[in-house]
Amino acid sequence: MVATRIANVLNGEEVVSLEMRKEIASLIESTDFISEVSVYNSKKIRAEEDSTVIYNTDIVKPDYQYKRIVWSPEWLAHNLFPYANGDKEWYVEMKHRSFDAFAVYVLLAGLTIFWTLFTIWATINAYHHKRLNIGWIIVFALFNVLGYVVYLLIPKWYRPKQELI
Repeated sequence: MVATRIANVLNGEEVVSLEMRKEIASLIESTDFISEVSVYNSKKIRAEEDSTVIYNTDIVKPDYQYKRIVWSPEWLAHNLFPYANGDKEWYVEMKHRSFDAFAVYVLLAGLTIFWTLFTIWATINAYHHKRLNIGWIIVFALFNVLGYVVYLLIPKWYRPKQELI
């Protein structure tokens, strides 16, 4: 959304004016996740090869660049990811804060906790129905929810006879 609004500000212009710089800076400041924006004139960096467009930003300095520090706690494991978009007039490159790595950690921890607690719950439930044996514990641990559905579908009369001692 911000990249589109920056492209709209730049649309049809030959140079980045002071007013455009202020507007781009205000767009960036209105977010809390963009750390850097670089604007290049596409005519200087654009090359077309075999129906592929390549933008080489290493050969020139940007026409406009805005940098700021985006704060985030270290324990959230944030990363700065690049995003770029260009056309025949302008090429806009942005770096934004992302918590993708932290989200993966949370997902894996959540799945591990769910898997463990569901296995314990299914085992206790089978015990209360007096159908618990080592086979069901293995099925619950390996197949989790699917194993519990199989447990529910197998009728109670199928359970092995228990001897009274």
